[in-house]
Amino acid sequence: MNYVIKNHKNVYIRLNKNGAAVTCAEHEKTLFEEQKKKIYISNGRGG
Repeated sequence: MNYVIKNHKNVYIRLNKNGAAVTCAEHEKTLFEEQKKKIYISNGRGG
């Protein structure tokens, strides 16, 4: 299953060409696998 990460303001997260997480609009969002989502959120970057 894939996941989308967004905050309460509906700002989405995608990975840029360097692999860094950046905010974006819905049409630019990245789909994350469950493990990557858990890592991202556990590092305090989302939720």
